[in-house]
This record gives sequence, C-alpha cells and structure tokens, in this order.
Amino acid sequence: MGGLTERLYGHRNFISIFLVTGVIGSTVSYINIENGVVAAGASGAIFGCLGSLVSFFYIRKKAFGKSGKQTLNGLIILALVNLAFGFVFPAVDNWAHIGGFIAGLSSGYFLAHHPRTTQPSHRFKIPDIGQKVRLPLLIFFAVSITISVLAIGNAMYEPTKVFPIF
Repeated sequence: MGGLTERLYGHRNFISIFLVTGVIGSTVSYINIENGVVAAGASGAIFGCLGSLVSFFYIRKKAFGKSGKQTLNGLIILALVNLAFGFVFPAVDNWAHIGGFIAGLSSGYFLAHHPRTTQPSHRFKIPDIGQKVRLPLLIFFAVSITISVLAIGNAMYEPTKVFPIF
C-alpha cells in the first residue's frame, strides 16, 4: 500500500500523506473513543494511504483505462472489507481507520493535481490480473489482517495466552 502510494505521489508527498493522515486518524480516534483511551498504531496512516489511492485512481481512471477502474474497485472493496471487520471485532479502532481514510481521500484528491502526478509514469504499469487471481488475493489479505488484529488484540488483554513465554 505504501509503496504504491509513494510511487504515484512521490517521496515528499507520500511522507506528508502518511504523517498527516496518521495524526488525523489518531485525533479522530481520541475524540470518539470513550474513557479517554489512547490508541496507538499506524492503521490510520495506512487507511490514509488507501484513501489517497482511491482518490488518485478515481481522478485518473480514464488515463489508466480498464486496469485503473479495476484497481479503483479493488481499493474500495478492500476499504469496505477492512471497515466491516472493524465493526465485527471490538479490539479494532475503526475511528482511526475512518479518520485516516477520509483524510487520505482529501489529501489524495488535492495532491493528485500536483505536477509530479499529472501524467502516469511510463515505468509504472498496473498489471491486469484476472478475476480468478484477484478475489483469492483479496480474501487472503483480509483474513491475514483479521488474524493479525485478533492476535494483537488478544495480546493486549491476555498476553500470557498469546505469548506463553511471558
């Protein structure tokens, strides 16, 4: 996610997107979570990168053709699946995800008009992989993320069960 964002927006814009969306995601989380619980992590920034990619491919869907539209659809599905998991599992901080994603949509929209991103790079071409490969990859990544989130959540509340060494 970050590598693609960096290639499309450039190094400086990527750092800006990552840091700004991470801070905004954390702020939205802090404002909306009860009991003053402070959440830590980079998920808001990662969702910010996802949001900036959605903006980029939405603005440039004609320039990339069919593969750009497919990429846009895949990114939207990825965001929705991850948000759905956040609503199902209580240890996931969806406020940070939502805040980071919206900040990423906004920053990506404005930065996509930057001269660095005006024309798609000739070196970078989105591979057009078939539907049979795309769906299993999406499911694999969604399940991997879910398992990771559950393990981290369990480690926070009961570290001896997840990591018996402690």
